[in-house]
Amino acid sequence: MDQLRENDTFVTSLRSDPVNMRLNDDLVSSLREALSRGEGGLRSIPLLLAKLLDEDRWKSRIVAQTNAGCTYSDFNKFVTDPPLDGLGANLNFIRNIIKDNPTLLAKWDSLTVGGPGNPNPSGNNQYTYKEVIDNNIINYPTTRNSPVGTSKQKGLRELSQKRSDLLERVERGELSVHRANVEAGFRPRTLTIRLEVDAAASALKRHFSQEDLQRLKGLL
Repeated sequence: MDQLRENDTFVTSLRSDPVNMRLNDDLVSSLREALSRGEGGLRSIPLLLAKLLDEDRWKSRIVAQTNAGCTYSDFNKFVTDPPLDGLGANLNFIRNIIKDNPTLLAKWDSLTVGGPGNPNPSGNNQYTYKEVIDNNIINYPTTRNSPVGTSKQKGLRELSQKRSDLLERVERGELSVHRANVEAGFRPRTLTIRLEVDAAASALKRHFSQEDLQRLKGLL
């Protein structure tokens, strides 16, 4: 238990709530097992990951197999470090699994993209990743653009950090990610018009006031 004395915060957490410190490790182990099962564990991964991120439960735990304390401050390192301390997983692989869960994806990106310990803060991944799932090797693309510009991922992060009320509406299917960002003022309003004179005129009349139409006429 000498390892525990190296981290005063950890020792305090252990003394105040030793049960939860061990439950945190149970959660990490369950997520690791779900990831190793391939398709058989895909349904449980988002739920387990959401629980793990809740209140930063990945940061401190007691590893059951060694009865030793384990602490992390860098989420990227926690995910990629080998067991038993780390999750021993691939960042891209997990992200692909949770890509359709807006809240979880936003939380994930806030911890991984450009975060501490990420050697490539731009988000461009220059390596080819391989995962073995049910004895099949899956190769990931050699590049992955980070959530920049007006991408869905950046929009989700903005909503998660600044407008959680609109993020909830996105999750309920009431708004698209783009529309929610427009309502929040994070993106400008845009209009798609067919390249036909009558269609363009009709669309402009619906979206512009008479004053704006007169001004537009003067600019043409």
